[in-house]
Amino acid sequence: MEIGYHIFLSEIFIWTGMDMSNAIFIPAIFSIFSTIITYVYLRRFSKISALVAIVFIALIPTTVGFLGEKFIVPVNIVFIAIPGVLFLIDRFERDSSVKNLIPFIPLITFSLLVHPPSGFAVLTIIFAYIVLLTYTYFKTIHLNLKAESRKNRKKIFKILLISAISFVIVIQLFLPSLLSKGIEAGTFAKQSYLDDIIYFPNYFGIFPLMLAGIGMFFLIYRKNLLIPLSLLLLLIDLLAYIYFQKIFLFPFGRIYIYISILLSISAAIGVYEILKFRGKFFNVGIVVVVLLISLSMYEQLLHHSPYQLPKHSPYQYYQIMNDDDYENFVWMKENIPKNSTILSDSWKSKGLAIFAERNVYSYFPTGPGKMLSYCELGDKFLADKCNNTEFLLNNSINYIYSCNCENENLTEMKKCIFKIN
Repeated sequence: MEIGYHIFLSEIFIWTGMDMSNAIFIPAIFSIFSTIITYVYLRRFSKISALVAIVFIALIPTTVGFLGEKFIVPVNIVFIAIPGVLFLIDRFERDSSVKNLIPFIPLITFSLLVHPPSGFAVLTIIFAYIVLLTYTYFKTIHLNLKAESRKNRKKIFKILLISAISFVIVIQLFLPSLLSKGIEAGTFAKQSYLDDIIYFPNYFGIFPLMLAGIGMFFLIYRKNLLIPLSLLLLLIDLLAYIYFQKIFLFPFGRIYIYISILLSISAAIGVYEILKFRGKFFNVGIVVVVLLISLSMYEQLLHHSPYQLPKHSPYQYYQIMNDDDYENFVWMKENIPKNSTILSDSWKSKGLAIFAERNVYSYFPTGPGKMLSYCELGDKFLADKCNNTEFLLNNSINYIYSCNCENENLTEMKKCIFKIN
């Protein structure tokens, strides 16, 4: 489903001619664009709150944060998509002319192509905006405000049309999967539990949550309901995910990242509201904000590490570990039978399956499931220096890719590539 992201990366390498090992700056570029868009979006309200939002978004323990800067993954795009759609909706709300409508097409289309869950997060926010417009439309009809109701009706039509155009552009890529699997094509097995929600304050941070709560209160109080309603829709999806043991469109923990971005923006608005409060002898708001932001940074930077996933930063690329691995994968594609099954490190196996175009015994999955038990067995076999020949025979494994094998029943065809005798 992430074909757009892989095409996007391929185009970068084709047009620049650079080696993939030099691409570690790509996640940083995504982050820079994300912070710029967030700043531009919030600057209209307050420059201080815009800077604060950047700080909180930078503190979110994202894929880049817990896997290292060398991991180039599709979810990076969400950090551009969510602030981007909020910015475009804000502009469209003030001026619904065509010039403010057209940018929605590349944003929605690019998001859906590069990382469909992020694209649907964007559509969730647009849906929340349509719900609010619809409510306002019926309210103006009830009050007999014909000019206002006509204006809102046109807005609803325009935003629906522009979303439909993007959807039609993208849907052709997903049609084969949708026709063969139906709704299951966008459904992910349960990989989140109620414990995850209880853990969320540790993930996002207690003090940022306090600021986000303040921001949410004032957003609702001032009837600026887009972010609160978007968060509510995501929360409903998350609860349905946990209750029905499946989730539609938002795989595993990604939904927490979307929620965290919206909460970061809410926290920045909370800062803006606190700074407006002036004490008798000094600006109380500044003291409170500095204290809470300092505590937030301390909490995340010094106390978050126990909750992070293990770092994989020694690996050079995402799934492909180094140049030798890539060359070996290509060699296996050209030199071993197509019906072979290869056992390798479960993390490397993803890249091996793609580039060698051969079956693998197991690969590291995107969430809890039966595949994890296979990974554990395979990795244990490799850790024991490949000595359990019976394990190979019982699982119909023909080849092993490992530099740690010491078994007389194996023949080394090329460095780290073994054939079972």
